Amino acid sequence: MSFSQKTKAITEFRKEIDTIIKVRKSYFNNRGRLIKEVRFGGYDIISKTFRNRIKNITYYKNRKKLETNCEYFISSDTCIALPFSKYNYNKKKKTEKRIFYDSDSLIISITETKELRQKKYVTIYAWDFDPVKEPNYKTAFVIKDTLFFDKKRRILESYSYRENSEKPVIIEKYNYRKDGYTLQKESYGKKSIIEIKYSKQQIWANKRNLEYDFSNGENYYYEFESY
Repeated sequence: MSFSQKTKAITEFRKEIDTIIKVRKSYFNNRGRLIKEVRFGGYDIISKTFRNRIKNITYYKNRKKLETNCEYFISSDTCIALPFSKYNYNKKKKTEKRIFYDSDSLIISITETKELRQKKYVTIYAWDFDPVKEPNYKTAFVIKDTLFFDKKRRILESYSYRENSEKPVIIEKYNYRKDGYTLQKESYGKKSIIEIKYSKQQIWANKRNLEYDFSNGENYYYEFESY
């Protein structure tokens, strides 16, 4: 596929011994944003059918508006609703609010984000174990993150705080190369270093600002469709 062509869909396959398995198919709009993804599952013995996980994303002015998920049972042509998210934006304040609901429309969490040029503040109010109909911020578990970006909007540093903590409990620092990056991470006092090397396909996708993560490994291969 040439660089000038815009990607419409990518299908991922995985080789297992003598079998080719279709893993997922991802669809994109002409801006490279993910609009739909189908993850192909196996055979369900109880329901006696194959089932897939389907995600759909709706945008308004290139910003997420709605993200839905469902479990699709092929033989009955039925998609069972799963947790979903709604997004709201305030252009003047440069803020975003994401409300994450369970399948019964109870609130699991609310994420509030404020973006500056090269910085982002994120506050998460969570009711994971006891979803609520109306948000009660006094009972929520609170997470606060501060992220710093480079000019390409890649994360340079990330600091994550838990409620009432003065010091960050998770610190992440990124060092980028053309073919990948190094992540230095400190989580609750434990330090680690992770080396990530991009595949040729991932370098290609990053240059095109395509919202897609290729799987690593020689046993994966891909089919592309263009607009």
